[in-house]
Amino acid sequence: MIIYGHPHRYEESKIGQQLWLNPGSCGPRRFQMPITMAILEITEG
Repeated sequence: MIIYGHPHRYEESKIGQQLWLNPGSCGPRRFQMPITMAILEITEG
């Protein structure tokens, strides 16, 4: 999993076996884009 950011917009794609995720922006609204975020939960197995 590759987690990245800066464009303030949610993006998700899978390239090969890697998941690329930009969770967006959950802070003050910018550029009239929706407020978004991601929660990563890691479990055994």
